[in-house]
Amino acid sequence: MSEPTNILLVDDEPGMLRYIRTLLEVDGYNVETASTGEEALQRVEKGLQPDLVLLDVLMAGIDGLETLEQLRQLKPGVKVVMLSCVNDTRKVVQAMRLGAQDYLTKPFQKAELDAVIDQCLGKNQQAYAGEVEELCDDVFFVAASPAMKKFVPRPPWWPTSTSRCCCSARAEPARKFWPGWCTSCPLARTGHF
Repeated sequence: MSEPTNILLVDDEPGMLRYIRTLLEVDGYNVETASTGEEALQRVEKGLQPDLVLLDVLMAGIDGLETLEQLRQLKPGVKVVMLSCVNDTRKVVQAMRLGAQDYLTKPFQKAELDAVIDQCLGKNQQAYAGEVEELCDDVFFVAASPAMKKFVPRPPWWPTSTSRCCCSARAEPARKFWPGWCTSCPLARTGHF
C-alpha cells in the first residue's frame, strides 16, 4: 500500500478551507492547511513536504501569486493549483507563467477538483500504445494505427515541433486576452483562432 498524498491547502476563507479539506480527506489525502501565504511559506520552510499545493489567489497579506513565486524558490518542483473566486484571465496567465499546473475557479464541482488533482499527481493517466507526435508546444497527435496516420496528415502550414505558437493549450487565456498576440503561428494568421 502506498503512502497517502500530502496536500497543502492555502485559503483565507475558513469555510472554504474546511469544505475543501473535508473533500480531500474523504478521498484519503493527508491535508495540511494554512490561512495565509506567509503561514504556508513558513510551514514549507520548516520542513513540510507537500506533493501538491492548492493555493487561493486573493488573500490578505501576500497574495497567491506572490506566494507561488516564493514557493517556487523554496521548492522548485512542487505542483501548485491556483484557486480563485474570480475568473481573471490576467491572473490565470500570470499564474501559469509562474509555474502553476492548473487554475480552478470557485465554486467548483468535486469532480473538477478530483480531475485536476489526478492530472497533477499523474493518477489515472492513459497509456497510449500508438505513436505520440508533438505538433507544437502542448499540442499532440496520437496515432494508434497506420490507417489513422494516413487519414490525418499534417497540413503544410502547421508549425514544426520546435516552434512555439499560440495553439498551445496553455496559451488559450493569452489568445483571449490579447487577440493576434502570436504572429509566428500559421493558425493565428489564417484565422483558425
